[in-house]
Amino acid sequence: MRNLLPMARPLVLYDAWRGRYTDSPRAIHEELLRRDAPFEHVWVISPGNEEPPGATYVAPHSRDHLAALARARHLVVNDLLPLYYVKAPGVTVTQTWHGTPLKRIGLDVLDPTYPHARRYRWHLRRNSRLWDHVVSQNSFSTPILRRAFAYRGSILEVGYPRNDSLVREPCAPDGAVLFAPTWRDSGRRAALAEDVRTLADAIGPTRTLLLRLHKHEVDALRGAALPANVRDVSAHGHVNDLMARADALVTDYSSIMFDFAVTGRPIVLHVPDLEQYRDVERGFCFDLLAEAPGPVERTIDAVAAALEKQLADGVDAERYDRFRATFAPLDDGRAAARVVEAVFGH
Repeated sequence: MRNLLPMARPLVLYDAWRGRYTDSPRAIHEELLRRDAPFEHVWVISPGNEEPPGATYVAPHSRDHLAALARARHLVVNDLLPLYYVKAPGVTVTQTWHGTPLKRIGLDVLDPTYPHARRYRWHLRRNSRLWDHVVSQNSFSTPILRRAFAYRGSILEVGYPRNDSLVREPCAPDGAVLFAPTWRDSGRRAALAEDVRTLADAIGPTRTLLLRLHKHEVDALRGAALPANVRDVSAHGHVNDLMARADALVTDYSSIMFDFAVTGRPIVLHVPDLEQYRDVERGFCFDLLAEAPGPVERTIDAVAAALEKQLADGVDAERYDRFRATFAPLDDGRAAARVVEAVFGH
């Protein structure tokens, strides 16, 4: 990592997942570079991750990170800021967050089962007071973000910058199926390895199953024997690369479904623990069975069958279009541009 030197231009500090060059902060950074806006760019990047172009990068929680936090005029983040951050006068914090909520988030989770819930809720309330703008993908999300974060500031309902590249630079899929289950507050699913094997077998040896596990459980299958057509891409920094090349998505309750929907390609949901997850762990913000973009199945065998049918026959256009009209109507490839114009004035 390089040491920071005094900079003449205002500094923008980007932080996505505390160390990755990805998500909406990446799209906003790229848009500022395209416009040649007069800023210095600094990223929080963990060792081994992709290095951002046109920017200095600092290691998380390092002295350089602390120096950048102290000197930044703008912060662009997709999650909570560090507890030790103290915001100075004149600083603008743009919170892009990281997904349209199917499951309840933040303070909307009334009886949380995840570890250290009380501390997290305190951290969230304190953090949201530091934000100047929150980015919302759609009108459905806007009131939820306000309520769940106890947030009273500016909401930029402009679409999701992270989806711009999927719209502007569509790629032809290359025979891959993306399997991206989310994590469970109560722990890992024991059947995960068997689910992977079943899906890999169902798609056949000519297709690749791209396994993308949640950042909280990237090592869930470490050491497990998996079929030859499975590629574990959990550590890949930028999920858009994976969505762009996938013929279809299999997920469960993950917000990746709202992003992948901009591609128009098949989405199949695997919900073996629907009642537990919906009624005990999290709660939902809408009726998934009624509004999902594609088939919702309880067993992995049913998922495999539905996936095969979707790949052969295509999506249910009426259902899919209704989902996109509700959750991704603003994802037109210009969301980052709208954020830049609103926040940076360039």
